[in-house]
Amino acid sequence: MGIREYVRHHAGRTALGTRLVEDPCYRVTAKAVLHLICNLAFAFYNGILGILSSSLLFGASAIYYLLLSTMRFSVVLRSRGRGERQAIIVIGSMLVLLSMVFPTVIFASMRDQTASVYGTIPMITIATFTFAKITAAIVTAAKHRHDSSQLFRAVNAIRYSQVAVSLLTMQQSMLVSFGNGDEAGATILNGCTGAGVCIFICILGILTIQTSRKEISHAKVQNRSGQRKNRPGSRRRL
Repeated sequence: MGIREYVRHHAGRTALGTRLVEDPCYRVTAKAVLHLICNLAFAFYNGILGILSSSLLFGASAIYYLLLSTMRFSVVLRSRGRGERQAIIVIGSMLVLLSMVFPTVIFASMRDQTASVYGTIPMITIATFTFAKITAAIVTAAKHRHDSSQLFRAVNAIRYSQVAVSLLTMQQSMLVSFGNGDEAGATILNGCTGAGVCIFICILGILTIQTSRKEISHAKVQNRSGQRKNRPGSRRRL
């Protein structure tokens, strides 16, 4: 018995485990709740530190985690019966806003040189974890490429944005740890990568909003065509 079969077998013994295994939408919602709690905790932590230390970095980080919390909260609301398209529009708008807030985080971290210095083994561990997140995002996207749920794609957009941020954080730590003191070169590279990350997140947000609007327009056209077909006298007399 493989690991997946073992987990499915034991999870199926409870109602919650069965629903997590068999219902993809419920599984996505459960993950969103966990991420929501973590993001709110980080937002509160950074907000308190920002107030106490009057730090731009902690204040911008608090806003960053609040935006992530808003996106996750939209997913949770969708599971409570709210509109899916409205939730997707909120997620897309928050991604665009996130791309405008994140440059402040990058600027403050570069100005205050907050990147941590690690040894070889911890840095390899961080890099392995980051690339594992990238691999997991790619595998999930490939596995559900035929999934018609736009909300699932919006959740993937959130995941991609966080992976991009993780890549930037890893790069900053690697340059500080193994950069041989070339601060000017590290600043230029971090600035270029940070700009790329912000543009990438902005594009994700715009594409998410456009997808939702196309779905709304398509639904309106279908409703109008359905109403025309159901009108009295619309059918031809034989």
